[in-house]
Amino acid sequence: LGGAQAIVRAHLGEAIRALAPSERDVAARVFNHLVTPSGTKIAHGAADLAQYARVEEEELRPVLASLGSSRILRPADGRFEIFHDVLADAVLTWRTRHEAERALELQRAEAERRHRRLLALLASALVALAAMAAVTIYALAQRSEAREQADVAQAEALSAKGNELAAQAGRLIAAAAVETDHELGLLLAAEAARLSPTDRTADVLRRALLVSQLRAVLPERRVTTATFSPDGTRIVAG
Repeated sequence: LGGAQAIVRAHLGEAIRALAPSERDVAARVFNHLVTPSGTKIAHGAADLAQYARVEEEELRPVLASLGSSRILRPADGRFEIFHDVLADAVLTWRTRHEAERALELQRAEAERRHRRLLALLASALVALAAMAAVTIYALAQRSEAREQADVAQAEALSAKGNELAAQAGRLIAAAAVETDHELGLLLAAEAARLSPTDRTADVLRRALLVSQLRAVLPERRVTTATFSPDGTRIVAG
């Protein structure tokens, strides 16, 4: 069976596994006062052990009873001590390992808490950055006429729903894009007019049509040659 020490360690392990996780922590603190680091056993009363282990006596008694029934501890004149000296080394070894495992668990839990806090801070920072970027873009887009149109769009957006909101946003973007990207402005203005055929979207569409140089889109795969007339009013494609 591996010798006396192996048998004792196995017996102690079975007794400890019978305890709940919280009771194992109590047992480890109790063992710290029942066995000296040199392996000498010491007897203490339940009240003293509860004070040493920093637990309530009612919480300690089930642990003492379980370890007593497993013949790990025994009462002696109202006090408790380990059942036999041969258990001392096994108790010290188990307590050392248990405390190391608990310390590792606490470190992992603390690392997870720090990780969650870091993720929360990162998410908050990203939200704040996105908000700042949105505010900056919004501020730049509100120059001159776009600013006036954005104020109207914001007031109407409070009561608008669905496509009306999309149309207002498309109109603002189209109005800003008309001056810089004619074709993009035309596409956006047409989409805004489709979603909400109002006078404002019609005005934006008219402006986009006036500045757009696009007149027709020929099927790419079917056109091999195309020639404009000298006055630019006609085109011949083959």
